[in-house]
Amino acid sequence: MKKIVYVLFVFLVIISFFTGCYNSDDWAPYTHYSKELDISIKSEPVSIASLEEEVTTIAHNYDDGTGLNEVIVSFNNEQINSHNGIIEFSFYKTNDNKEINQATNVILRFSMETKKVYEVELEKGHGKRVLGIEGSIEKDISERLFEDIFLELEGKSEYIRKLQEIEPRLEYIFRENRLKVLLYDNSKNEGQVFIYEE
Repeated sequence: MKKIVYVLFVFLVIISFFTGCYNSDDWAPYTHYSKELDISIKSEPVSIASLEEEVTTIAHNYDDGTGLNEVIVSFNNEQINSHNGIIEFSFYKTNDNKEINQATNVILRFSMETKKVYEVELEKGHGKRVLGIEGSIEKDISERLFEDIFLELEGKSEYIRKLQEIEPRLEYIFRENRLKVLLYDNSKNEGQVFIYEE
């Protein structure tokens, strides 16, 4: 009888251990992959709003419940001069079921020069492991023209001075109701050397 109780006890401990691990971020099912794409976009890449409908349709092919939560527009030294950078669209959602904390993040990478979405990155899994930004980008921020942001920056003497001193990489980060512009020095692998925020 003691053996049966002992075996049942050990069995229950093992079951509870694996049940707890399954719902934790370390042992929960997780998917992550990147895939090259070659999808042309018809709209001109002048703002987030001009591209949003087409890229959202593409993102929903991977998970239809995601929403556009963050956009990062990056320009290396040559791209700053041509104003043709790379746009990274992040679509994120969390599961409403609080018992199983699931999240999905779909990232699309788009070339302003070729007007093509050239890569998708997908993450699905436990909400502690799949990180993303919650909250959608507000309309007035998404309608900001990229060219207008360049013109504003070119009116700032500190920005112009820094461009001449460093090997620049420029980023526009759009989140909720904020636009943040960061300038990095690629030659020194340093953090931001110029920050402009609205």
